[in-house]
Amino acid sequence: MKRYGHLFEQFATYENLDLAERKARKGKGSRHEVRKFLEHRKERIDAILQQLIDGTFVPSKHKWKTVYDPKKRVIGVSPYYPDLIVQYALLNVLEPIWMRQMISTTYSCIKGRGIHACANTLRKHLKAFPEETTYFLQLDISKCYNNINHQVLEDKIRRKIKDERLLAVLFKIIEAESGLVIGDHIASWLCNIHLSCLDHRVKEIMKTRHYFRYADDIVVLADSKEYLWRVLDFIERELKSIGMRVKHNAHVRPVEAQGIDFIGYVFYHEHTLVRKRIKIHLLRKARKLAKKNLTIEEIKQELAGHWGWLKHCDSKNLQTKISKILGYENFFKSDARCIA
Repeated sequence: MKRYGHLFEQFATYENLDLAERKARKGKGSRHEVRKFLEHRKERIDAILQQLIDGTFVPSKHKWKTVYDPKKRVIGVSPYYPDLIVQYALLNVLEPIWMRQMISTTYSCIKGRGIHACANTLRKHLKAFPEETTYFLQLDISKCYNNINHQVLEDKIRRKIKDERLLAVLFKIIEAESGLVIGDHIASWLCNIHLSCLDHRVKEIMKTRHYFRYADDIVVLADSKEYLWRVLDFIERELKSIGMRVKHNAHVRPVEAQGIDFIGYVFYHEHTLVRKRIKIHLLRKARKLAKKNLTIEEIKQELAGHWGWLKHCDSKNLQTKISKILGYENFFKSDARCIA
């Protein structure tokens, strides 16, 4: 197995930190700490660079807040903008290396492998191999980020990376809190690295042909319930060996019985629907918008994110219902006309 060295020279450069800062700033330019940083941008980047070269960089402590998306989560927020820049700078160097470790059906926080890429691939498998995808196994990993063992993760990282100076910076970020911090930019990549061995072992040892993992959610398709229960047993043993476990709600069911409720959609062999909770939220929002005196462009702006969900599934009936609520004919079409 090839191991990579001499990475610190690529990581600790002004050019890399400059690129990292521009990536980190995207969508955050109005924040106070970002504006303050930009007042003396070159000097601040130079200061970060010197800390990295001297080995004196220390990640700041996180502030914690509770969010509901929709389930309750406690996420960590670094109050120090340079921490985010360092994480982006690390990923500039490490992403190309780590990408080679990922199987093709691992998704989440990987360029070109977001929700819709995962949905499109799963849909293709269901349509192309109906006889091989009669049943599905679905499971979540319990408190995945919180239960990641630092030593196990660091050992996995060392299998590919041997540059001790770069590892020292990365391991400081990993060891700043217990587990991994939901909210850290680099945490999703570290989670993928931690679980990439599981992906490979399930594919190679259990010979699964239709395997999908999005973060800590896994779906496996097959033509046999018995086989899928064996796959679940194998995954449980593999996770137990690294101090993790499967949530109690893991199940094996026929695809056509109720569909695969995964990454915001419900998948069947011949069609895909948006998840019920998203549908209800969208209808409620449409009713609220209908009561306001807004132009069609303003309403479209409000619903742009939801339209991103609808256009990737079979949602013609839902689109019609929303159009009627808003008082338009074919609201999601460019030539929508008021029917009030």
